[in-house]
Amino acid sequence: MLLSLLAVLFAAVVTLRLAHRGQRGKTGGGEPFPAQLYDFGSGKVGATVSHDFIVANPTDQPVRVLKAVPSCSCTVVGALPESIPGHGQMAVTVKATLGAASDRFAQDVALSLEGFPPVLLQLEGEVIRPFPPLIDFGTVRRDEGAVQQFVLRSLTTRPIAVSEARESNGLLETGGARLLPDGTQWLYSLKLRPDVPYGPFSTQLELVTDDPEEATKQIQVRGYVFDSIEAEPQVLNFGVLRGDARTSKTVRVYSPYGEDIDVESVEVLPAALSAHVTVSAEPQSAGTPSASAPTTRTLAVEIRAGHLEKLTDGKLLVTANVGGGNE
Repeated sequence: MLLSLLAVLFAAVVTLRLAHRGQRGKTGGGEPFPAQLYDFGSGKVGATVSHDFIVANPTDQPVRVLKAVPSCSCTVVGALPESIPGHGQMAVTVKATLGAASDRFAQDVALSLEGFPPVLLQLEGEVIRPFPPLIDFGTVRRDEGAVQQFVLRSLTTRPIAVSEARESNGLLETGGARLLPDGTQWLYSLKLRPDVPYGPFSTQLELVTDDPEEATKQIQVRGYVFDSIEAEPQVLNFGVLRGDARTSKTVRVYSPYGEDIDVESVEVLPAALSAHVTVSAEPQSAGTPSASAPTTRTLAVEIRAGHLEKLTDGKLLVTANVGGGNE
């Protein structure tokens, strides 16, 4: 079995910043102007859907209307009055054009009223697309024969026929069959070839059809094929280290294919960083599954700040013997 090299990236002195975004569309109970949701059901790509949201003022006084901000450029809001009279109401017309990016449309409008929290007016529904622009296999094993399926459909009553399926990188096996007897829908299957390279992959599938409006359908296909050994996590972020501070983290080196592994060496790159980094293999506890069948090894990585520069990035190159071979 050939030796494998695995790179584990880490940022030794990088400040970790967290950004929190509030969940849109949630209001507390008893709000005078609660959020509203309208589900339009379904619509075809390129269609425009519209809905009038009725916003009622339950108070005795008029409420001034400040502005309405859509969450994307595909959504527009009609003209608004200057205010809602006490115990009165207004209609907010929201129109949206359905795009092909996703098979689910979900956008909202933040309506600002003077003296009150923003009111979320949400529009959602299913988008009927002729084909998905992106197919993601996710993370898969090379030996599992991963398959993804999608529907190619005509958005009219006219049947559609595919004369050729092209994929230049040779990563996929393709096949299609009629889903409906009238030929307006086809079910296509994409299967990864058994010799697909390890690591991330990206390729483009082209379906040549007799569609007079768009003859060639282009679909991006991507995913990640497990290597013979992997690391988890692949990025170790040590945050901010000051003075002579020390901190350590662990990384798990394992075989996604269930093979025994034996870590032979660990190299720290660049060499100037090696004086600040100590890597040691944690012992396997007796009686644990990894002790009897060592498909997983845990490495302890310790960083000592010392005279490191403000921002320091490095790599660990882990060489392991996979499957019990001697190479």
